[in-house]
Formats: sequence, C-alpha cells, structure tokens
Amino acid sequence: MSKKIAVLLKNPVSGLNISAVHADVASCLSLSKLRYEAEFVNEKLGMGAYQTRVTVRTEQFGFSFFLRDICADIPVYIPQYGVAVTDADDGRDYAAIAAAIAEAGTKSNLEKIEEAPEMCFDKAIIGNHDLKSPAWLGVSRDIRFFEIGIRDYCAEKCDRVTPRNFNRYCKDPEIEGEQISYTFMTGRGIGCESNITRSLEDGFLPILNSRNIDNDVVYDVQYFATNEFSPLDKEHVAGTDMLVADAYGFIAKNMFTPEQQAKVDRLVKEFENLQEETVLYIKVTARNTARMSRYAHVLVPDAMPNTHGMRRPEGAIQPPRYDETTGFSVMESGRVNMIATLNGEPVPQLEMSVLLKPEEKLEFVFKIPHSPIPYERAVALSQNDYDQRLNECKQFWRGRISESAEIHLPEKRIDEMIKAGLAHIDMIYFGKEPNEPVVASVGRYPAIGSESSPGIQFLDTMGNHKLAERALEYFAVKQHDDGFIQNYGGYMLETGYALWSMGEHYRYTRDDAWAKHIAPNVIAACEYNIRWREENLSEDLRKKGYGMISGKVADPDDFFHSYMLNSGTYAGFAGAAELLKNVDPIHAERYRKMAEEYGANIRESFEENIVCSPVIPLGNGCWVPSFPAWPEYPGSMSLYAEGGAWYSHGTFMSREMSSVQYLYLHGIVESRSLLGEFVENYLADYVCARNVAFSQPYYSPHPYINLMRGHVKAFLSEFYNNFAGLADRGTYSFWEHFFHASPHKLHEETWFLMRCRWMLWLEDGNTLRLLAGIPRNWMEEGKRISYQGVKSHFGTVSLEAVSGLAEGKISVKVKLESNGGKIPEKILVRLPHPDENIRAKGTTLGSYCTECECVVLPCRQQTVNEFAFEILF
Repeated sequence: MSKKIAVLLKNPVSGLNISAVHADVASCLSLSKLRYEAEFVNEKLGMGAYQTRVTVRTEQFGFSFFLRDICADIPVYIPQYGVAVTDADDGRDYAAIAAAIAEAGTKSNLEKIEEAPEMCFDKAIIGNHDLKSPAWLGVSRDIRFFEIGIRDYCAEKCDRVTPRNFNRYCKDPEIEGEQISYTFMTGRGIGCESNITRSLEDGFLPILNSRNIDNDVVYDVQYFATNEFSPLDKEHVAGTDMLVADAYGFIAKNMFTPEQQAKVDRLVKEFENLQEETVLYIKVTARNTARMSRYAHVLVPDAMPNTHGMRRPEGAIQPPRYDETTGFSVMESGRVNMIATLNGEPVPQLEMSVLLKPEEKLEFVFKIPHSPIPYERAVALSQNDYDQRLNECKQFWRGRISESAEIHLPEKRIDEMIKAGLAHIDMIYFGKEPNEPVVASVGRYPAIGSESSPGIQFLDTMGNHKLAERALEYFAVKQHDDGFIQNYGGYMLETGYALWSMGEHYRYTRDDAWAKHIAPNVIAACEYNIRWREENLSEDLRKKGYGMISGKVADPDDFFHSYMLNSGTYAGFAGAAELLKNVDPIHAERYRKMAEEYGANIRESFEENIVCSPVIPLGNGCWVPSFPAWPEYPGSMSLYAEGGAWYSHGTFMSREMSSVQYLYLHGIVESRSLLGEFVENYLADYVCARNVAFSQPYYSPHPYINLMRGHVKAFLSEFYNNFAGLADRGTYSFWEHFFHASPHKLHEETWFLMRCRWMLWLEDGNTLRLLAGIPRNWMEEGKRISYQGVKSHFGTVSLEAVSGLAEGKISVKVKLESNGGKIPEKILVRLPHPDENIRAKGTTLGSYCTECECVVLPCRQQTVNEFAFEILF
C-alpha cells in the first residue's frame, strides 16, 4: 500500500521539498510549476499517536500535516501561503479548490464572532457556568480572615462561618485540634425554593450582604470583619509578617531555604500569641412583610457543626456551653468564642422561633472572634457598638480603594468589579504595616512570580506604586543567594516573571532611587538566568531550544524549553535593561543585548517548530498551524502527534493555555504578523469556546492579541464570557477553574483587571491607544467614561468621554503627563458609535480614522499633552 498526494500552488515557489516522519517518501514529482505529487510507503494512517506527518518546505514558507488527514473532500487549504494539499487523483487545481471552499460559505469561529453583534454580560450568561463562591472577609494585610459560605451557594446544609489563617482553616486544642466552623441559619431551612441573594456593600466593599425570603419573612444578613478592640483604620492595621503569611499558604509547596525556615519557625510562635483578634460581626434583621403574623426562625452560630438536633455520643467532643444570661458561648477553659444578642439583649437560646406581627422586625447581632478570647475581653467586645464598627469598616475600605486611581464606567457591574478587585488585592496582600514587604497572594496560594505579576502590575497601572513596590520587595527578600527566585511548587519561571514586574514598575514610575535599591537583586537574577541559558547553547539544540532555558512553569512536571518560561525570562532581561539604564548602564547594556539575542533564539526555534507542527482545519475550510507549548513537540499536545499524557486540570488543552500566547504578550512575536493571524484563529477555533480557554482560562492572555489585531468583538467575547462563567456574580470573587476549584483566586481576578486596563488604555509601540476595547453600548446617549491619574509607560493618563449623540457628538478630554520616559508619537482615541454601521463625520481636533473609529492626536515632545475635542456624527 502507498499513499499519493498532490500539492497545489497558487503561484510558483522556489526549492520545494517534501519529507515525512513515520513514513518514507517514495517519489516527489513536479508535474508543473503549480502541481507537485508525492508518494509515500511504510506510511501510518491510523488513529492515535506516531502516525505519518509530512512537511512541505519552500523558500517562501513551510508547513506540516498528518498524511491521514489528506482527502479530496476536505483538502488542506492555506490561502496565506497560496497552497492546497489533496489526493493525487483529485484533478482540480488550486484555484478550483479555493473557489469550492469559498462557495461553501462556512465560517471560522473568529469570523462568526466578528460578524455577530457584540458580546455583553446578559448574552454571556446564557448557557454559561454560574459558579457561586464563598466570600472572604478580613481587615487588610492580616492572614486572619473569615470564609462565609451561604447554603446553596456553597453546597452546604446551612450557612457557615469558618475562620482561616490564609490557606489553613483554624483549629483549637480544646476541641482536640478539630477545625473550627460555625453553623448558622435564617428561615425555616432548605426547601424547594431558593430565594437567597448576595451582594457587596455599595457594590464593591468587602462587607457581605445577603437576603433570604421565607414565608413572607425577609431576613437581611450583613457580615464584616474588624479589629477586636482597636478601631479599624490605617493606624491600627498591623498586618502579618510576610514569612508567616508564606508559612500559612499552601504549605506542601512552600519553597523556603533552610535559613528562611528557621526564621519562619520563630515568627510563627510569635504570631500564635497575638493579643488582639480579628472579629466577624453579623447582623440579622428579620422582618415580617405579610399582613398577618408570621414566625421567624434563626439558628445562632454554633462552633461545633452538626450538633443541632443531634445527640453527641458519650465521650465525643462536646460543643461550647451557651450561657443564655450573657449571650456568650463559653469553652471549657472559660474562653469565649461567640457573643449573641437579640434586640440588644442576650439571645435566650441557640435555636429561635419568634412570632412577628406585620412589619415587625427582630435584630440579632453575633460577634465571632477569629480565635476564642479570654472572658474579660469578651465582656469588652460585647459592649462594642455594631453601627459604629460598621461605619469604621466602610470608611476604612473606601480609603483603601481611594489610594488607587479613579475610574468611572457606564456599566455598573464592570465599574464595581474594578473597585472590588482593588479591595480583594488589598485584603490578601499580606505583610506588616506600614512599609514592610507583602506577599502578593494569588488566592489560597502565596506569591508566585508568574501568577502575582498581573496583580502587582495592575496596582502600578492604578498608581498604587507603594503597595506594588512592597510586593516586589518580597521577591527580593526571598531570592536565593545564587539569584534564583522560587516560592511555590517547584515552579521554575518565577525569576524571569519577577524581573518582568520589576521592569514594569520602573516603566510606570521612572523611580531611579528604587532602581538603585533593587539593582543588586535584579543583577543577581539576570546573571542566574544567563548561566542557566548558557547550559542550553549546544548546537544539537539549534531550532529546537537553542539558547532557551528549560523547566516547569506550572503544576505538571513538564521540564521543557517552554515558550511561557522563555518569554517571561526574555521580558525580565528587557525590563532589567530599562530599569538599570540610569543606575548601572554597563549591566543595562549587557541585558539589552542579551534580550535581543535571546529573542532571536526564541523566534528561531518557534518558527521552525511551527513549520513542523501539523495544521488543523478551521470552520471556514482554511487550515492553520497548531501551536506547541515548547519546541521539543510538534504541534498542539492535544493532537498527540508523538504521544504523551496531556490531560490535566479538567481539559486536554491545559498546555495550550500557557503556551505561545506569551510570545506575543511580551513582544517577541508581532501580533499583527502572519503568525499572529494564525495563532488567533488556532486559539479561537480549536483551543477555546466562545474565545475563552478551558479550565484555568486566565492563563491564556490571547485577548491581548485580539486587541492588538483590532478584533474588538473577539476581545469582548473572551472578556464577558470568561468572567461571566468564572466569577461569582454577587460578590465578584473569582474561581481558579470552572469546576469549583480554589476560590477567591486573585491570579484570575487580576488578569481580568488587566483586561479592563487594556480595554481602556494600552501601549502600542510609540502609540498610546485609549478606549481600544470598549463595548459600543458604553457610548450610548448620556453615558460617560472617565479615569483620572492612571499610569502608562508614557506617563499619567486622564480621560473623560461623554456621549451627547442626541446632539450628534461625543465630547472628549485627554491629558497625558510624562513620567520622564519616552513620549508617544500619537494618541489614538477609539470612539465607536453604538450602531456599528455608523461612522463619524469628523472631529474638531486631530484626524479621524474611519477603519479603526479612532481620533488620531499627534503628541508634542513636551511634559504635558492635553486635548479637548468633539467627534461629530
């Protein structure tokens, strides 16, 4: 048996060559300048791995395909190369195949997205996940916080309050080291109705409100955390030492050196003997809305789960004793773990049923210290006024959020999510106040150079440079003596990504004093990566990892020359060169040259890797290369060209998420190139659903490619569908995965925040693009977009755009204040009409680009560039 194929060309090419893996090429004949035929023997055409792959090379292009995929019905067709591959007995030429595919009229996923109306939240939730998440409430910088799980939102048979020390649930020796958790309930119980809603105070403050409606009784419940006796304000938030916070993170994957571990052991003992607790306040207001009397039912928080209505066997751990005369729940030692009042008096019993007249209401207040406290301190806690503490909490968190730039968006949900995101960052960036390093936690996990990068960079872009600087200092403090940076789970990419974030911090601040301070750490990290790279300069690695480092980037033990690993390392060198330019120009030049050489090595392997990677079909009949995660493998791992076990974290596409996208994000490969076109289509058609990656979707930064290529609809499809399925719609807390794994995941949330930043302001070479990714409906009549004091690589940016389409205009003000770095050649302000078929008639300032719907504003080489204009419709 043999297999014959025909390679058809639109135009003549030079040096065409055909080779094969897992087969022999028996013949390759040129029947004309536009038709070549090849015959293969010993070929493998079955399903599964290790089947025949064919590579076609010319001086103009190269590509590969599975020989088993070739048939006349669905030929391989790559119009960008002007080539098609079909069975040898197919007598058509290239033009005939192109015409047949065009006549079929099918569309790729990217084309479908671009032809459909723009995505929005209401559309995105249709058929999407609706993940409910527990809420985390704390006091900022302190690992002692509370997890609030509400019944059907958390698959519980009651509401539950669980104190946590970062990733660890709290345990107490008086209950034999069991986890402390408080059961709690309002209403008659869990029935066929689900009438519970949740929201954050003011839409974004870390104060949780829930409402349960049961048999005409409305139960409004409010939760917030504060200090035990100190006021909750800037002066009385002490925080937790960064090493202690690290120790209470994902302990099985901590990466302490022996010296760090010794210090941790000492600091943890000090932490365990703190003299002031954090406290969770809960208020339940039960109100009868019926015209007749109704019973209200409330279960007071109890520190021992499953005790209500169940007799514990003799010898089992017994619950704390509830004293109805004081409202104190008292442990055997006399320590108090909960205080309960009803209308200002002690609650008479743990389980309450009270008849309410129409419009009558009851008010329960519960106070739960993070760990049980001595009786005399409980007496003092019982006297604290709820409303005073609530107002303190509101004022504190509003102040924290105001430390960042101000953004106003016309879409309430996105506006609130940005503010809530800032509060979430502030709450779990743990460290001693006011100036010590902080752990840029990414959820349950401590800081990771890669996963912490979007959070740190978002703080910088919002002008909160001090907190970003403290987060970066963590990596400097924990850096190994040899320059290596590694904090979690054996991940080997942290050195490069920490350097990238340091470089970004400098680009935003141009702070040479900080650069001088951090320079020794930067140099040590760069030199470590140079030594590592030198281990990979063997000639046998040419075009398959030459000059690239190898190592794992995430949980799977994939020790390869990963594109994500190397692109981050490249970005680290480039950032270091810029950071050191004024304080150590010799090292700066060394790292600039290293970045240039390194980028060339990466591109060389990448481009060869793509030639050898099997092409896959798009929905429109075209084919594009599949993209591997490292040059050692031909094509997408999920195609199993050379076997492997790649299913992980709920998807076959786990390696495709953290793959070549980073080459585009870090500027190694140009997004507007042909390879940018290929990867955008490959991801949309094969790797994503609704342009959203699978499993841990925010690991894929491909929306950056969409936006750089001008595909706003594709960007918005990922933007809305991703957070609609992964974030809790009431509290805006993100999960890590679509299958309820790892709540309050800041890595995911901060990549969402960075997408908001790209949408609103984005550097593009020597151009600053404003509003590049906003939805059209944000420019409907009367709507306003504004941001004041946000940071870019070019300096501080302020913008206000007010739609007055009833008068045929949108009024815009833009201000750019240089930070001492480069000044852009121009500013592009995209101002789309709500109707995508309408373009502006002109602008009162600058020029108007009809294709990109942008006003083009040339910049002067001066400290401040300020513009006020109207775009006319």
